[in-house]
Amino acid sequence: MLKEMNLTDGRFAVLIFEEWMQMLVNGEIADCKRYHDDFFEYYGNTVKSDNAPFYLMFCAFVGCMDLCDKLEEVSNA
Repeated sequence: MLKEMNLTDGRFAVLIFEEWMQMLVNGEIADCKRYHDDFFEYYGNTVKSDNAPFYLMFCAFVGCMDLCDKLEEVSNA
């Protein structure tokens, strides 16, 4: 598919990222920070900030799971 569209893997990743951000803005996908309290309850002794790279990586992970769920939902429709 990427070859047919003449996209590199990196460019495709950027386009999917843009689509994910747009779905967040439009409220079409859940907020990836919704597990904030659970995360800090578990990691609060070592991670002290909402801006900590480890917390931001967790948010990206949750966002990825949400995007996968959304894409599966759309493909099964």
